[in-house]
Amino acid sequence: MSRIYSAAGFFASVFCIYCLNNTQVVAMPDYVRALGGDEFLCNAQTSLFVLLAVLLRKVTGRLAGTYGAKFMLCAGAFGFLLPCVLLPLCVDLWQVIFVRALQAFGLAAYHPCVSQFASELAGPARVGRFVGAARFVGTLSLMVGPLLLLPLINRFGYVAFFGSLALLGCAGLAFIALVRNAKGAEGLGENGVIGESEGLSSDRDPSAWFLVAPFAVSLAYSLLLNTGSRVFEEAALSVSGGAMFTCASAGGLVGSLAFGCTFDKWGVRVSLVAALAVLSTGLLGVSSGLVIDLPSAALIILLGFASFCIGFGYFGAIALCASAAGSLGAGGVFFSRQQNALDLGMVFGGVFVGALLQAEGGLSLPYAICGILIAGFALGYALLPRGKASHGRCMRIG
Repeated sequence: MSRIYSAAGFFASVFCIYCLNNTQVVAMPDYVRALGGDEFLCNAQTSLFVLLAVLLRKVTGRLAGTYGAKFMLCAGAFGFLLPCVLLPLCVDLWQVIFVRALQAFGLAAYHPCVSQFASELAGPARVGRFVGAARFVGTLSLMVGPLLLLPLINRFGYVAFFGSLALLGCAGLAFIALVRNAKGAEGLGENGVIGESEGLSSDRDPSAWFLVAPFAVSLAYSLLLNTGSRVFEEAALSVSGGAMFTCASAGGLVGSLAFGCTFDKWGVRVSLVAALAVLSTGLLGVSSGLVIDLPSAALIILLGFASFCIGFGYFGAIALCASAAGSLGAGGVFFSRQQNALDLGMVFGGVFVGALLQAEGGLSLPYAICGILIAGFALGYALLPRGKASHGRCMRIG
């Protein structure tokens, strides 16, 4: 029963903090613009926020290894909360940038420890389901948070908006503070090392793949984030650009839970290849829809289904990589590197997409290239020899 209460408190904290972060990311460009910032600064503050978090994770990862994931979740929640109190007090742009830089600590500390704490809380037999559920809650917050909280800006102003985010931060901090420290990482050796004799199955592959895969899938998913609102417009369809994001988010909700369960049942190799195949199918589906002459209704169905597949494969692959790391006894440093791979994939993906669009102009080619690259990555992973780098010895990935 205590595990159930701990899981409920943990997932409630994840929902609150992810709601805070996702909603604030959407609102910050407009807030900077309201204070007199230009378009460059509106976007630069988000890039600075992410890049500082990437740099700080080297420190926060080691702190998580020393003091534990729960301590860093509490510290990260406070790192999100405090800037929400300070931002309404800012009157100059440099103050906003400074506060956002402080908030980067929250991003660096909280997000990687979500997967780490979920895997510890679950125990070896339920890692996939717990990590998948955590990813499900994070995706759900992206759908719910902005929808409910952004209207507060127009109705009551930014003070009320940031006040509501601060309340979410307080709730997220309180929930995780009340959770008992996870003791579910049975079978782990010293410093997060697990050996084959301690449960390392033969289909556990080298840890490098669990860093490369998040980078690859986030690079592909950034294509949807950067161009999703333009796809229906290029296809000459009178459908809101947000439809693709809704379909992708719905796919992410299903994929996070589905692949978390398949990991526990069939292991990471089969599950990750399947997730990458679905992601590739979605990307190629969008590319095909933009070049094939189809009736409007059929094209809308094709693009909606393709978007669902992109979200299904992307969020499923992330949940699988985190589950694999957790089952291998990953420490805070590795989960921090994994989160960095996701963030850097998004950054490089934006540059990659921009270069392709600048050179070619249409959206079909970038989706086709990304779909083929992900398919090649899935094939390479499927052909990787079983047990390579893990057979007959311990594997340290933390």
